[in-house]
Amino acid sequence: NMNYLMELPLHLLNVLLALGAVYFAIRLIPLSGRAKAWWLFSLAFVLFALERLSEYLVHLQVLFTLNEQGIFSDVALTMMGALLLGGIMAIRQIFIERNEDKQQLKTRLEELDLSRKQIESAYHEWMTAFDAVDDPMFLHDAEFRLLRANRAYANQAGMKFKAFIGKPYYEVFPKRSEPLPSCLNSLEQVN
Repeated sequence: NMNYLMELPLHLLNVLLALGAVYFAIRLIPLSGRAKAWWLFSLAFVLFALERLSEYLVHLQVLFTLNEQGIFSDVALTMMGALLLGGIMAIRQIFIERNEDKQQLKTRLEELDLSRKQIESAYHEWMTAFDAVDDPMFLHDAEFRLLRANRAYANQAGMKFKAFIGKPYYEVFPKRSEPLPSCLNSLEQVN
């Protein structure tokens, strides 16, 4: 019986490790969004803990006979194998779905990149056409601050773009004390 007492720490360590595995497997449920795999693993580890505990109880001659414990161990190990296999298959499904999600995300990113390039191209074409006009042209916001002007406007103003962008256009070109009447009328119509 002394040998069996020396096995006690090992059996208890096996039980504690199995219960620790159960604890961490259950904690993975919210992270993966899936319960099935982690419950299957948890049940397998509970069976492992019970099998280890039953073996120790046999040595102490408390619960089972050696023959009964052998049958219990065989059944428990078979069930553990089935549960672990089920858990692995469920995890495999998680990885398959994650790979599909990753591929869909990659495809969407490629589509967005293509759209960005098309928008940039359209912007550059618009800017080229805007700058090609020989007459001064500009865009302003609701406060009449310059957002964009063509080269002809910059030449008429006698300034570089950086010097006038953001300033009220009527302080740059054409110099006036207030916005043009057509701009004031447009703003009134919008409001």
